[in-house]
Amino acid sequence: MRKQNKSPQSQGFTLTEILTAVVIVTILVTMAVPLYEKTVERSRLAEARTILAKLQDAKLQAMDNMGCNTFSTSNSACPKIKHLNVAFATPASTSDYSFTTRDFFFSINPGNPANGVCARRLGGDYAGTVFTYMGGSFRYTDQTHVDNASGPVFTCTDPGGIGGNCTAYGLTSTAGRTCN
Repeated sequence: MRKQNKSPQSQGFTLTEILTAVVIVTILVTMAVPLYEKTVERSRLAEARTILAKLQDAKLQAMDNMGCNTFSTSNSACPKIKHLNVAFATPASTSDYSFTTRDFFFSINPGNPANGVCARRLGGDYAGTVFTYMGGSFRYTDQTHVDNASGPVFTCTDPGGIGGNCTAYGLTSTAGRTCN
């Protein structure tokens, strides 16, 4: 029986081919990671918007049930977190007016504007960004009530007014919003 000679060229990949494949994969991963991070951050914002809308609806319902025309932490009749007809899978509140999740601090006492609800981003590149929601049938501008505002009023405020964070979320920054 004769031995078959194997050609050295048919025994695998060359170093150049392997390096080329590694470079291509590295470039693709480098391009994909920022897109993935942006998608994750937008999903966090969507979750915060949903929670803010539920908080605002529950807060307004509690205010109606308790006979409060405006929200004030000094008025003991006004709603607190425990009075709201809404439940979240979050740890028990350490405050009567706020609670935190892994990504956000939520408050039914935003400070400015009065009667809205707010969320402040905790940690990450967008830490300190404030999202305020004032509901869909009315709006508060600088603590002044404006009737019949069109659509839900959802604002974003960059920390320290530096700009950029709200743009990353696809929103325009509104100055002066706080989240106490």
